[in-house]
Amino acid sequence: MPLAACGDARTPEAGRSPTADAERAPSCRADQLRVTRAEAGAAMGTVYVNYVVRRVAGPVCSVRGRPTLTPHTVEGVPVPVQVVRDDATGVSGYRRPVVLRGARTATFQVGWSDGWCTAPVHVDGLLVDVGGAVVEAAGLGRSPSCYGEPGGGATPVFVSQSLHPSGLRGRRTG
Repeated sequence: MPLAACGDARTPEAGRSPTADAERAPSCRADQLRVTRAEAGAAMGTVYVNYVVRRVAGPVCSVRGRPTLTPHTVEGVPVPVQVVRDDATGVSGYRRPVVLRGARTATFQVGWSDGWCTAPVHVDGLLVDVGGAVVEAAGLGRSPSCYGEPGGGATPVFVSQSLHPSGLRGRRTG
């Protein structure tokens, strides 16, 4: 019986397993990554924005965990918006590293509810920390409208998903 050649359609990426790839792929550096704003939507008074993490340079690398965000103005001044975790929605339980090989990307989701009942702010950009690699991304825009008690305070921006492979939706998986 003939042996399968590297990259043969009968072998998974020349015998690589996703787990083995993740164990070998180093963490991505900031200069290897681009974070872009993708699709957005709204539900129940909350605007949701998906962000895509893409490797744009250098060797194969990996990202994992829940990104941390620092909202800022166009001048780079931090915007006083609290950023919190929200494990109630999305693919929050994804725990494995996402190996960015070829066109493979990682995704996470950000939400902002319409309970912003204080002076409006504008989030022009986000510094996104993905495991120590800090990358600039487009912001969320103007704060949501007040649907509540005027003067009642500000609603936080929440990161509702851990980094996970793009295309994986609504499943909690480890």
